[in-house]
Amino acid sequence: MQFKTYAFRSIIQTMEVHKRNGLMALGASLFLVLMSYPVLRSTTTGLFLHYFGAQNSPYVWFYSVLAIMGCVFFYDRAQQRWPLFQLYNVTVLLSVGIFFGGIYLLNLSWGPSAYLLFVWKEAYIVLLVHMIFGVANASLRLEEAKVFYGPLGALGSLGGIFGGLFTGWLTYYFTTETILGIGVLFVILSAIAFYAARGLFGPTTIMKVESDTPPTPSPLLSLAGVGKYVALLCLVVSLSQFVINLANFKFDVLFTGLVPNKDLKTRYLGHLYTLVNSIGLVLQVFVLPYVLAKFSRRRIHLFVPVLFLLLSLVGLIFGGAYLMLVSFAFGTMKGTDYSLFSAVKELMYYALGPEQKYGAKYIIDMVIYRFSKGLISLFLIFFQMPWLIDWLLVGLCIAWFVVIFPLFKEQRKISSLES
Repeated sequence: MQFKTYAFRSIIQTMEVHKRNGLMALGASLFLVLMSYPVLRSTTTGLFLHYFGAQNSPYVWFYSVLAIMGCVFFYDRAQQRWPLFQLYNVTVLLSVGIFFGGIYLLNLSWGPSAYLLFVWKEAYIVLLVHMIFGVANASLRLEEAKVFYGPLGALGSLGGIFGGLFTGWLTYYFTTETILGIGVLFVILSAIAFYAARGLFGPTTIMKVESDTPPTPSPLLSLAGVGKYVALLCLVVSLSQFVINLANFKFDVLFTGLVPNKDLKTRYLGHLYTLVNSIGLVLQVFVLPYVLAKFSRRRIHLFVPVLFLLLSLVGLIFGGAYLMLVSFAFGTMKGTDYSLFSAVKELMYYALGPEQKYGAKYIIDMVIYRFSKGLISLFLIFFQMPWLIDWLLVGLCIAWFVVIFPLFKEQRKISSLES
């Protein structure tokens, strides 16, 4: 820890003033965006559950996946042509229009606008965070990135924690619709902070590849010789997403029954997202460094599905009548997925070469994650029997645990071939 603090101080002292100020502004932008998310997530989720109930959650999840895929496809091309700061501001203005327009339509008793609010809540956070880290990646050297990404991630987690606490506090004084509007103000403030970070590179800069950069190989072609390993890793990621989204559906059903009031839903969801971000922060800062140093990646990967199985049994299946147990189980699963599982999943790419790593990350992060969520959402549209959800949660956790063994067996084969 002392070494990391010294490295951080050394990098800061040698950095140009405009770059240092730009990074501080960029950190403020990330903090404000991730502070807005629990507010908007709690309110839009509470409104959707109030108007349409948990049984319709898979529909809105499926639409959200489609919307995110469409937005990412458009933005990946738009940022090659338009200044990134301009694109960020356009996204913020679009968010303001959609969120305030949705509130207005809800006040006119047009319930379907709850779908629009929920879907855009899922899209705006992906787009804005993607652009913030795009600026960081484009402006930081490797040695700077190693030092700054830890504090930047912690700052984002703190924003999520404060946003959740702030949401819970606001519910004592304002309606859910008013709190949603307050959350939009943080998105607007993030645009001001993002504009202040323009010193990191010119405000007219666009994110495009230099002409002398060699073309990146096709993601699929780059995986020649390691296809089985990547396929098993894809299966692990898919199973994890199936379990998380089944648990999310189970939570929505139990939560809707236990908390019938709309504003109370917003309050409890604010507390839940505080729990999720707090667990993620504690795991990232205190637990993860110790666990990675003391235990093998295989043991950690085996531990996660066992933990999820226990949480599902205790909190979501047998403890479904108790709000505290339900919230703790689901919150711990989400926090662990964001931090511990995400970190050890990233370490699995280190068995691959540079081009293979690019191909595997592209397929898993851009395709498998979203495809898995879309697939399980589509399944839940047609099959919502409580007994089936319970058995699937148990069965998929066990399948996830079992797949870890051939995954690491294949990793050893790849490592032995490289040596």
